[in-house]
Amino acid sequence: MILLTPDEMGRADRLAAESGIDSYGLMVKAGHAVAAAALKHFATARRAVVLAGPGNNGGDGYVAARALAESGMAVTIHALGDPDTLAGDARTARLDGPSHPQPLEAYVPRAGDLVIDALFGAGLARPLSGEVTALIEAIVRQGLPVLAVDLPSGLSGATG
Repeated sequence: MILLTPDEMGRADRLAAESGIDSYGLMVKAGHAVAAAALKHFATARRAVVLAGPGNNGGDGYVAARALAESGMAVTIHALGDPDTLAGDARTARLDGPSHPQPLEAYVPRAGDLVIDALFGAGLARPLSGEVTALIEAIVRQGLPVLAVDLPSGLSGATG
């Protein structure tokens, strides 16, 4: 198994895009892989709750939400920030399906939820906001399963 640092992964993403590989196609593949993992490991979840961030990690979450909804799973999306300000592939992912995200702060963890953490990717290099930290703590208190896209929000991709 090969593990890349956040800088190495960023470079790999850039090189893939420069080679002509469709970056949105990669996002779709990533989102479908997340959905497949959710269905394989958490098939009994009552609903999937996608916590979508303001970047491409959030875009992966929007794609996963669409794929899960198409499979018949109940899905809600809660966005950090204004989803109308998304750009690039993340914006395409949000608009490429029936997503009506609610604000992140509106999410109340419930028994039976599977939380899909698509808030931040491996390159996050700052502490989490109080709002995000409080939500993560509420999810942990509820004992809900969490499926993280890339890695759990708040965990450093460089140091773990």
